[in-house]
Amino acid sequence: MSRPPSDISSGLRVQLFSTLIAWTYLYIPIALGYFTGACFYPIKRQMTRWLYLKQCSGFWHNWWHTRHWLQGIGGLLFTTGVLTIARDVSLSRFRPDAIAHLAAAAFNTLAGGLLCSVMHWIKGYGSDPQVQREVAGLRAEAFVAALLERGRRQHSDWQLWHGVLLVFEDGTASEFSVEVDHLLVTNTQVFVIETKWKSGTVIAQPTAAQWQVSTPHGSGTMRNALAQAKQTAKVLRQQWQLDVPVIPLVAIHGQSTRIEEGPGNVVEAENILQVLQAFDSTASAQHLKRSDIAELLYRHRRTTPEAMQAHIARVQQAQLKAENKQYVDSASLN
Repeated sequence: MSRPPSDISSGLRVQLFSTLIAWTYLYIPIALGYFTGACFYPIKRQMTRWLYLKQCSGFWHNWWHTRHWLQGIGGLLFTTGVLTIARDVSLSRFRPDAIAHLAAAAFNTLAGGLLCSVMHWIKGYGSDPQVQREVAGLRAEAFVAALLERGRRQHSDWQLWHGVLLVFEDGTASEFSVEVDHLLVTNTQVFVIETKWKSGTVIAQPTAAQWQVSTPHGSGTMRNALAQAKQTAKVLRQQWQLDVPVIPLVAIHGQSTRIEEGPGNVVEAENILQVLQAFDSTASAQHLKRSDIAELLYRHRRTTPEAMQAHIARVQQAQLKAENKQYVDSASLN
């Protein structure tokens, strides 16, 4: 039995209305996010730093429905605020009784636009693999830093610094720099600790240029972090003319991380305190004057964004040079 035309048209209207609602829910907040994100772009870097947007992007990536609703609410506030201001300006409503109304509209515009922009930026950070690698690295550094701080509270003779950038031969043509995730000075030794985030099983062969990594989702590689820590330890010992051991350590943190075929100074991050105590207990009885190390550190330490940018540029240039050399060395010319 065929359906009456009225039923068909009613069903079609319901279907069209549902489609319109779905498109409104999905795409209007996205469009407003791009628009407000462009409007507030000049303060994106500052807001990212102040609100830790990169660090919390992983959390919001899992709560995307809530993020989407907040982005839509922010976009709605921004749109209504702009329309209200435009209407009042077009009507020349600058009487004293309209000032409060304009101020409220301006507040809605700024607050809504900022909320919409923040949610839009978080979405971008959450889907950016490079940002997520950076966030994972910061998470590993924070985890190791917390363990080291706990060890420092248990050992009054420990001096500890985190995120240290050291610049040598500053202001000369041969200026160079090293970055240390964690620098620990005890009564007998100096430890240079490099932290990495990597999940799965890591084949940490000391002489390999790349370490093999295997996970339930597949296999991959990571750069030999021990070589980097060794180079930093060598620089510190030479530049500071130390006659005590400078021990390079690599602490790897991740999900179900396991180290295989690695030396004793490449460890799962959870075991870092045990390894440090083992090194310290077997060290010679010589006493290290920690105040001298601290003085050398503060003399060469740089904390400005310009110094960090220069360091990053030098690292990128060195990596490019190494890659070019690898291409040349692997070429078959005869």
